Amino acid sequence: MPEFFYFYQMRLLYVLFLLAMSHKMDAMSNSSSSSFKSSVCQQCVRWCDSADNVAAESPIKVGNAGSKKICGRPGPIGPIGRPGVVGPRGITGPVGPPGTEGVVNMTAIVEVIDRRIELAIGANAGSKNLSDIKSRLEGGNWVVFQRRMDGSVDFNRYWDDYRNGFGESNGEFWLGLENVYQLTKSGRHELRIDIIARNGTYYTARYSSFWIGAKDDNYRLHVGGYTGNMSREGLMYNNNKQFTTRDADHDSWGDGNCAIDAYNGVSTDGGWWYGTCTYLYINGLFKNIRWYGTAGRLNLRFAEMKIRKTA
Repeated sequence: MPEFFYFYQMRLLYVLFLLAMSHKMDAMSNSSSSSFKSSVCQQCVRWCDSADNVAAESPIKVGNAGSKKICGRPGPIGPIGRPGVVGPRGITGPVGPPGTEGVVNMTAIVEVIDRRIELAIGANAGSKNLSDIKSRLEGGNWVVFQRRMDGSVDFNRYWDDYRNGFGESNGEFWLGLENVYQLTKSGRHELRIDIIARNGTYYTARYSSFWIGAKDDNYRLHVGGYTGNMSREGLMYNNNKQFTTRDADHDSWGDGNCAIDAYNGVSTDGGWWYGTCTYLYINGLFKNIRWYGTAGRLNLRFAEMKIRKTA
């Protein structure tokens, strides 16, 4: 019953709308067609606004939504913003492998070392010929008996090698303990040690008294009268120590051999007048030759020992 009543109510409203529109059209007969259209559209708008309240059975229907418009082109890119806050520092990566060892510039070394000292290169080189060495010594020249400069000669040798000598007199070499003993067993002699650090700093140690004992005393070192700029007096720690090699242990270290074993994490791999063990490592592997001064470890690129007769 209610649905039937609602249907006829809507039909009545529709008839009244048509009558009103007919009356409106008669009254506006003299008006322009544009005014008529405007009035009709306004009326339609009022009916459309009330469409939400119209039942589904109503003859007034809402049309489907129109298609979306095509988006326009994007605008230009804006200016770059300010940089953000710097983040925390990352973890430091592992240390890379060491670089290739540089070539020693012997010309620069000659210029740095005291001009009064002959480097024993070329005509002034130390010789394995004992008579020639004596003539040089008597003439007042320095005689080199040890030199390290480029790592070309292996100093990790046995007792006989250190006793007899090895290497070449114009490069890296060791004159030999027996030769040094024969040179210093009579008269007074002085010793000079020159070293150059890998950073280019030059150091020297001079001793007014130097000699070594005979073979039966394992070529014991006797040195004194230090002057120079090597802290811990360079070789003074080694005074009165016997010579030790990899196959002849005469050092003061009871738990090992300083020539081959690591003492406090350091191994020299070369013969020397060791105590327990030494501050001056210049007869070992070339990459490990060093001097322990009061400022700590100093890696070396050049080392040379020379003697001269004084009386």
